[in-house]
Amino acid sequence: MVNIFLDISKHDNYKVKPLYNGLLDHEAQLLTTDIALGHFKNYQTVIQWQINKCTIADFQLQLSYKSWDTVFEGDDVNQNLTHF
Repeated sequence: MVNIFLDISKHDNYKVKPLYNGLLDHEAQLLTTDIALGHFKNYQTVIQWQINKCTIADFQLQLSYKSWDTVFEGDDVNQNLTHF
């Protein structure tokens, strides 16, 4: 997970739009701006996940192996989330 904080009062040229990745409840926001990377020292770009038809199918397959009983059997939402 990456958190990006941007002071938009200093930057006029930016756009934010949804990025639909096929995972239904895990959509992202795509930020484009004209900030020059030369202003930052020691920056690094990291691609953490590749999302495509094959990786989505593999994710769904891995979910099918998961036992969901402990996730749905209790009334305590926090405990259910912990099991998830």
